[in-house]
Amino acid sequence: GINAEYGGKKFHKISSNLGFPLRLYPFRYPFSLRLSPMSLTGRRGLKRKPISLAFETEPNVTDTQKITTISQQAGLLKENDVSSEKETTTESCKKNRRKKTEKERPKQAEPSEWKRVWELIAEMRKKKDAPVDTMGCECLADKSEDPKVFRFQVLVSLMLSSQTKDQITAEATRSLMKHGLTVQNMIKTDEKIIDSMIAKVGFHKKKASYIKQTSAILAEDYGGDIPDTVEGLVSLPGVGPKMAYLAMQEAWKRPVGIGVDVHVHRISNRLKWVKTKAPEETRMVPQRLHFLVQLQLNFAKSLEDWLPKELWGKINQLLVGFGQTICTPVNPKCAQCLVNELCPSSTVKHKSLH
Repeated sequence: GINAEYGGKKFHKISSNLGFPLRLYPFRYPFSLRLSPMSLTGRRGLKRKPISLAFETEPNVTDTQKITTISQQAGLLKENDVSSEKETTTESCKKNRRKKTEKERPKQAEPSEWKRVWELIAEMRKKKDAPVDTMGCECLADKSEDPKVFRFQVLVSLMLSSQTKDQITAEATRSLMKHGLTVQNMIKTDEKIIDSMIAKVGFHKKKASYIKQTSAILAEDYGGDIPDTVEGLVSLPGVGPKMAYLAMQEAWKRPVGIGVDVHVHRISNRLKWVKTKAPEETRMVPQRLHFLVQLQLNFAKSLEDWLPKELWGKINQLLVGFGQTICTPVNPKCAQCLVNELCPSSTVKHKSLH
């Protein structure tokens, strides 16, 4: 049942088959409706006007009909207002769908001086002296192998790299390759043996289990190859968005998105290219928060919303190497950095600030 209150007068309990209680929060007119374990409360005198409900998520027709029935029973809607209320809600839902289709990902302004910053970082990265340059996932896989085997080795090296330094990842991947890093061989190999070969990587027991599960899925559903879509890749055990985008880039040679790890996330925020709390937000603003961007509020820009697509496949290695050698997590070498005059987070003080 649902308790209803209107104009200080409490109504009797109303039985319903909604399956969850509701409450009206009068943030503005029309009301906003939130699904929460509260009571249905009306706080405005609307005897002559129908209540127009705004939903945080679009309801289906059945939910709309149920809510309309409850509003009638609570005395908040008259019978002749029901059709009007239905039409208002339906029209509102249609408008929301049109807005989502037309402005699915709003274009955002580029950060100032980003091209100059990119050029300077690229200049510092010319030496290719970072661990990622010799021990990244694209360097570890055997390119002379069958393409399917090569792609599988890229995926496994990415799975091992989570929460693990490149040097340890390289050692573990090479140990597996010496044993025979193929889908069929991983299926035949006992999980404990796999675990012993990758014992130095972070969360090695879980990763050994993920490798076994993933190998079985690839053999059964993908003919021994890895999925060729981000959706397919993230459906595999132990594969997250960063790994999926890097696998598409390195294994399939199709950079369909930016692989954001802790280095890319940290440096992008230090440069004020974004203002985010998690790597996946750095890559792309979640769909549910795009309305904030459309309102032009002071909200975080994501890399994919302004960085040219031709650079999506380059930014990860560029910033990861930069983060391993210069812009380190602790005590960054700002005095040696060519970007220190343009970086808002630089510890080097200059006479003229941008």
